[in-house]
Amino acid sequence: MTLQKKTVDEINVRIIQEVATDIGALVRYTSNIRGKTTKIQNLTEKYKLEIDDDLDQIKAAVSNYQKKLMAAVRD
Repeated sequence: MTLQKKTVDEINVRIIQEVATDIGALVRYTSNIRGKTTKIQNLTEKYKLEIDDDLDQIKAAVSNYQKKLMAAVRD
């Protein structure tokens, strides 16, 4: 593809304005995605802590049941 220089009279300003508007929309979309990504990361961190706590409680309960079973077998 070869480019030819155009004179000022041949430049379509309307098309340049449309492209500039389209680029602005892309910048907004990118910003929106970044904002949503941050929200998702914050929620993930919050729920990760809750999930870890639940898993710790399950682990403690299983350990307790294991001790009770072991004691029952020894007696």
